[in-house]
Amino acid sequence: LRWHTSKSCDEQISPKGYIDRTKEGQNDTYYITGEGIAAGSSSPFLDTHRKKGLGVMYMVDPVDEYYVQQLKETKAEFEPLTKLMTEVLGDMVEKVIVNNQSHLIDVYGEV
Repeated sequence: LRWHTSKSCDEQISPKGYIDRTKEGQNDTYYITGEGIAAGSSSPFLDTHRKKGLGVMYMVDPVDEYYVQQLKETKAEFEPLTKLMTEVLGDMVEKVIVNNQSHLIDVYGEV
């Protein structure tokens, strides 16, 4: 999987490449879908992202929307597990969350 991004110019990059290029403090993954890179990059929805220097993936292939939906469903499937882990581990952890960038479960604190 590779996409053009607001930070990669003409180069397509992987999800890891996108994460590596994110601005320090950017904890979320941003993307825009559309009929092409030109349409996505000129969207007024990205004005705030541009001003803040945040990277955005251009998901312009029809399969990209399917991919994004699958990621959302996968994250939703992990939510009950994060709640269970929080209950079981109790005071041993600060929090258990689904990471927005890697879509893995992150456990914070001492386990």
